[in-house]
Amino acid sequence: RHTRSTADARAAGLATTSALVGALPFVQQRSARGESQLSLRAARREQVVVLWDGVPLNDPATGAADLADLPMAAIGSATVSLG
Repeated sequence: RHTRSTADARAAGLATTSALVGALPFVQQRSARGESQLSLRAARREQVVVLWDGVPLNDPATGAADLADLPMAAIGSATVSLG
């Protein structure tokens, strides 16, 4: 389990939620057509569940979560948990 706070991310020059989460270990962030989606090592993007205060942000139709519209000011930290 790896966590990074938004304060640490801003100090490192990261300005978006996508960049914050993409800086976590094992996470790859991909952007296309204004969308920012995540994948973890050995998992497809639709297999990655993105939660915000326990509420899934994944699209029910595609299974992917778009972080492009989630402001970094709205979160305190990001955590990646494998398993």
